[in-house]
Amino acid sequence: ALATSPGSVARSVAAGTGGGAFVGYLPGVSAGVAGTLALAALPRTDPDESARAYVTATSAATTATTVFALFALAGLGTPRTGALVALTEAELPTGLGLAVPVTVVSGLCGAALVPVVGDRALGVVGRLDQRRLVTAVCALLVVLSWAFAGVGGVAVLAVAGVVGHVPVRFGCRRVHLMCVLMGPLILG
Repeated sequence: ALATSPGSVARSVAAGTGGGAFVGYLPGVSAGVAGTLALAALPRTDPDESARAYVTATSAATTATTVFALFALAGLGTPRTGALVALTEAELPTGLGLAVPVTVVSGLCGAALVPVVGDRALGVVGRLDQRRLVTAVCALLVVLSWAFAGVGGVAVLAVAGVVGHVPVRFGCRRVHLMCVLMGPLILG
C-alpha cells in the first residue's frame, strides 16, 4: 500500500512533470532543477509527506525532462542534456520512434517497482553503517576520478567537495544553488 494519498501523488507528479517540461528544452539544466522548481507546489506541513512528495516529484521530473529533451533534440536538432550529447556523439539511434517508447517503458517499470522494492531497499540501506557507506562511496568517487581524469580529476573533485560545504557553512540549503549554471548559460 502507498503511504501517500492518491491526490498528493497526483499533485507531486504534476509538479515534477511541469518542472521537467520547463527544463527539458533548456541546455545544461538538469532534472534536479526541475525537482527544485516543483518544491513550490508540494505540501510542507508534514515532513514525512513532504519528503515522499519530493521524491515523487523528482522522479516525475526526471522522466519528463528526458521526454521533453528528446523532443527538443528532434525539433531543434541539438541535444539539451549530457546523456543526449553522449548518444549523438556515439552516433546511437536517437529517433523519437525508438527513444520515447524506451523512456516511457522505463518510467512505467520504475513506477511499478518503487512500491514493491522501495521500502525493502530503504530498509537494507537503513541498516547499513552510514559512516562506512559514505566512506566507500567517497573512495569510489576518488578512484573513478583518478581513472577517468588522473590527478587533475581528483583535484577538481576535492575542490568541488570544498565548494559543496560552503552553503552549509552559511546556513543555505544546497538545493537552492542548483541553478548556478544559469548565468553562464545565459551569457554564453
